[in-house]
Amino acid sequence: MTSGRGCCFLSVIALCLSPAWVGAATTAPPVVSPILLPHGITCEDGALGFLVNRKGAIDAVNLATGEVLWSTDFAARPLVAFEKRLAVEVLDGQKPNVLRVAVLDATRKGKRLLLSDPITFPGWVALQLAYGRSFTSSARVSRGELLLSWEAHAFNDGNRDRAEAKQTLRRDAAGLARVDLKSGAVRMTDPEPPAEGLSKVRRELKRRKAPNYWNGRAWVTDPVVVGDTLVRPWWEQAEDGKLQISLKRWDLAKGESLDSVDLCRGTKVRPVVTLDGRHLLVHSAATEDEKSWLVFSLETSKQVGQLPECAGSQSVAVVGSHAYFTECKPMKMRPRGVMEQPTKLKAVSLKTGRPEWDLPIAPRRALVPLP
Repeated sequence: MTSGRGCCFLSVIALCLSPAWVGAATTAPPVVSPILLPHGITCEDGALGFLVNRKGAIDAVNLATGEVLWSTDFAARPLVAFEKRLAVEVLDGQKPNVLRVAVLDATRKGKRLLLSDPITFPGWVALQLAYGRSFTSSARVSRGELLLSWEAHAFNDGNRDRAEAKQTLRRDAAGLARVDLKSGAVRMTDPEPPAEGLSKVRRELKRRKAPNYWNGRAWVTDPVVVGDTLVRPWWEQAEDGKLQISLKRWDLAKGESLDSVDLCRGTKVRPVVTLDGRHLLVHSAATEDEKSWLVFSLETSKQVGQLPECAGSQSVAVVGSHAYFTECKPMKMRPRGVMEQPTKLKAVSLKTGRPEWDLPIAPRRALVPLP
């Protein structure tokens, strides 16, 4: 998630100090990673979504019906759901480079179970929307710890008066914050090195000059981790001039090439990986009037549904029998040079391609360009 994460965080002072830890886990998988939605995540079974609402707080939503079950009374960003709990990111409110991780009970209307120690980033880092600054973070849970991977950048913001200082303005940093899920203690470390198999595949893709593809958040070349396999969409022009869309696969442990799978072909097809990281969208245009998105599972390579063209490709997530995407209105000017784009989350049935519900969520936000 970026510094323009679409909500204005409140102070964590309202959260007070952490109470004792409640309900230790019994059995847990070694690693739990988030399943992403536009402006949120889902729980492990895909029944609940945790979405940032228009006030910057979190709504717990029944993903089958769109019903809001409960909401937090403070601003936050959902990180990962695990063992019927929800880890969220909250800003300090006093220092622009400090945040904390709170753990909430998803079965008790978001009752707070834990508040971590402060996580302090370099002084030049801005966690909220700011000119010439960007910040992204993601989290996973492993062996009693929440692992918060982060990346921050400072760059020239387009101001002509500072153009000559572009090189001195450039700063980049990344790391890992390890949060103990019993005590809330924080330990800052360097980023974890990539797996051997991923490093090998990256080198191979660089030699082959693999084209970028959209993964719902950015243009990337890396493959997607699906179980114990690395999977990457691929497209090549066939002898008849049409594009052949396929999935190339590698073993995650050693990066050894596995059999590739052909999916479909056409004249105007383009592949997009969904936000959840488990599906591929391929734009299909049978005729000028019949355009849609075919949905394939990256795990099985089988088509699992079809979406209307209006679903777009910017940020689509597929969870269970539904796909979720955003619908936006034109940008509106807000105070302090901020522009907001009113946004709704729409749920569409994979079987019928018809919308079933929609819900207002956090608006997209951007700063007014500098003169």
